[in-house]
Amino acid sequence: MRIRIDDILVEAEEGITILDAARLAGVDIPTLCHGDGLEPYSSCMGCMVRDKSGNIFMPSCSALAQDGMDIDASG
Repeated sequence: MRIRIDDILVEAEEGITILDAARLAGVDIPTLCHGDGLEPYSSCMGCMVRDKSGNIFMPSCSALAQDGMDIDASG
């Protein structure tokens, strides 16, 4: 699957979060409540990103990447 994050094309496996896809692309998305290896809690909303294709805001730590997304992570 392919998604775009801050104008960087990312090839990602199905089931990966937007946050993990961003990390693969070298895009830094700040987090507060997220911890690697833990289930996403999505309580702080510090990792909020916008899918430009639908103008939808979502927490990147728990939202799954979907083919064709165009993510603005720059805040």
